[in-house]
Amino acid sequence: MSTDGIGTNGMPISSYLPPANTGATFNATSEYRIFNYSILSGDNRLIQTIERIYEPGNPSNLAATITDYNYDNFNHMQPTSIVTSISDGATISVYNKYPLDYTIGTASNSIAKGIKILQDKHIITPVIEQYIKKSNADGTNIGTISYKPAHSAGFCF
Repeated sequence: MSTDGIGTNGMPISSYLPPANTGATFNATSEYRIFNYSILSGDNRLIQTIERIYEPGNPSNLAATITDYNYDNFNHMQPTSIVTSISDGATISVYNKYPLDYTIGTASNSIAKGIKILQDKHIITPVIEQYIKKSNADGTNIGTISYKPAHSAGFCF
């Protein structure tokens, strides 16, 4: 290849550029290739985790925990329920409510006013209300084992 922009076959090195030292002028269409291309965007949410704990020296004896994450409100993309299944068959379910899970027109009490302020300021990730339920392996419900309403979560305004 020579240094004047002509390859050994006598052709320009790039078919888009004129050979060097020819006095050719460049214009906006010959030196740049313009393409349309797609921009991909999205989100990644944690859907499930599987945790296996093996007994040392006895890999056949293990305890497994499977946790499923559910997202029911795509306005805030936070997990609205987290369901954990334990090896013994018991299930623990955590249910969360966030500011955007509430529809508040005119706020009439301090809790509703506080949630409305969070919504207006686009503060969407604090858990406003949470309760945890546990079920036995046979499907019987132990009941709610923990409940955190908005006023006990420090959201009294």
